[in-house]
Amino acid sequence: SFVAEAKKLSPYRHEVFTAEIKTYFAMLDFQNMIRVSEECVAVDKNAAGCYWYLGLAQLMTEDQVAGKSNIQLAEQKGYSTTNIVSLSQLALAYTQNENYAELAPIYKKLLDGDPKNADYRTTLAFIYKQLGQYDNARAQALLVLKYYPELKPQVDEFLNTLPK
Repeated sequence: SFVAEAKKLSPYRHEVFTAEIKTYFAMLDFQNMIRVSEECVAVDKNAAGCYWYLGLAQLMTEDQVAGKSNIQLAEQKGYSTTNIVSLSQLALAYTQNENYAELAPIYKKLLDGDPKNADYRTTLAFIYKQLGQYDNARAQALLVLKYYPELKPQVDEFLNTLPK
């Protein structure tokens, strides 16, 4: 494979590890993500991306403490954790374990960059419903309706699932 050849030619470059890790991430193969991320960190203690993917994999395998710690290390080492790709990856990690308390702030940040995004807003409404924050869920659903009046049947259906 490309990655195996790249590792032979340049065994100490974190970019090679990162390419392999991203492949495992796409396959949702968290154990191999962890294994390769740990190899990468062992080779280059400053490889921010390796800490990022190690943290994501740990979050996905329910090792929340280590995952959060490695996410913070990645950020300290210069990894951009607030762009749309990073936030989306982090959202996927927390979605994997239905960690709604951690998902809400991520979707708020995503909405900061794209306030009219119906997918983000409906997801945040659903998250608030799961958290029992029905007023917040209702408010998000009404904002969806404001921006996308054609979604009224779906919004009404959602609103009817919320306690009064």
